[in-house]
Amino acid sequence: MIKILHIIIILILLISQIQLVYAGELCDCFGECINIYQRDVKYETKRLVKNMFGYPPYARIDIDHKIPLCLGGTNNIDNLQPLSKVAHKKKTEHDLLLLYYVKSCLMTIKEAREETSNWK
Repeated sequence: MIKILHIIIILILLISQIQLVYAGELCDCFGECINIYQRDVKYETKRLVKNMFGYPPYARIDIDHKIPLCLGGTNNIDNLQPLSKVAHKKKTEHDLLLLYYVKSCLMTIKEAREETSNWK
């Protein structure tokens, strides 16, 4: 039952994340607002990130936003990192939970952005 509830929350948050990308702004309950950027990481940029971290260009590895777009992260190369598919899924779930906390007035945007590195 808890697992199903967790999946439902993740799906709701995924849908709200997509809407936020087009809304262009996220505000928390404490008065802070940030811009939300669309996902736009070119193939060449992904290859460069893989190379920077020692992976060959053909490696089956995901490119992740360190600070997620839903919390105001950018597509800049310094905000990108390679992750395995399993790790990327785990981090995405953590990021969406942080977004839920912000939207539920349990956390500020600043706190959520600082917490993004604690997903492991």
